[in-house]
Amino acid sequence: MSQVHKATSTDGTTIAYEAYGSGPVAVVVGGAFCDRGAFRDVA
Repeated sequence: MSQVHKATSTDGTTIAYEAYGSGPVAVVVGGAFCDRGAFRDVA
């Protein structure tokens, strides 16, 4: 089960990210009209 984490950038913007799985790290950045579920099978 994954968890959504949040970080705050230097300008105060909240950035949410999800970490799950095992193995090498893959950073996947979606477009404006996608949510994180669209890339779940890719990462």
